[in-house]
Amino acid sequence: MDGHDLYTPADFTNEEMESSSTARLVVLGGLGICKKCGAGEAQLDKHPTCESFKADKVRERVIEYLRGTADTLSAALIAFDAEDLEDDTEFLARLDGEIFNCSQCGWWCEIDEEASDDIDSDELVCVDCASEAEGVGA
Repeated sequence: MDGHDLYTPADFTNEEMESSSTARLVVLGGLGICKKCGAGEAQLDKHPTCESFKADKVRERVIEYLRGTADTLSAALIAFDAEDLEDDTEFLARLDGEIFNCSQCGWWCEIDEEASDDIDSDELVCVDCASEAEGVGA
């Protein structure tokens, strides 16, 4: 696994300085940006290698893919060729910290839309389904 290969001001021509935001960020802003994976300065400390950065991007994309859909986790992992994440406890903890799958409607909702306590449910339920359940019981 290789570390990051950062751009230097010598990597850019005058023409690129006029047309490339990456060139301006590196030369004028003094920012570190990897040539291989595109990791910016904020990601370089967290991800010491391009492989680490790319793996994190896949995790991020899977979560974004699921957000607001009724797709299954398995389908999302297949779509991103990331079936190995199904047993990745770090990924699953991140997923659980951002979104949840409503046990009633099957949609992936934001974590702040979880309302199981409102209807005294042991399963994760979204605000919309909790409202419907309260309406039925009224």
